Amino acid sequence: MNKIKVSIVGASGYAGGDLLRLLLQHPNVELHQVTSERFAGKPVTIVHPNLRKQTTLKFSSVNDLEKVDLLFTALPHAKLMNNIENFRALADRIIDLSGDFRLKTAEDYKRWYDLEHPNPELLNEFVYGIVELH
Repeated sequence: MNKIKVSIVGASGYAGGDLLRLLLQHPNVELHQVTSERFAGKPVTIVHPNLRKQTTLKFSSVNDLEKVDLLFTALPHAKLMNNIENFRALADRIIDLSGDFRLKTAEDYKRWYDLEHPNPELLNEFVYGIVELH
């Protein structure tokens, strides 16, 4: 079986780091790039010492991302929604760990986050799921 080529945007944070740990152990995943603007060029293990002896990956800048089969984003709230077009060009499938495309209407973002969603036309393209519930 061919491995799925995967990158993680925002791999230096808690969620991105835990996702990185899980994907390093997945037999069908090839981790291509992981990003952190603050730690670009530095080994992943500087931020995630628990991954020593598991990877030699270094953090990349978002600007250096290459096309992959699957892109995970683990960015702070409102970062992806304002830059989604940049990321859509990098992968046919995106899995976002933030709430940027979690709700179904622009009105819901105004109500719950007190902000105007910049891409309401894309809200129905994302699927929100909690695996524990489904």
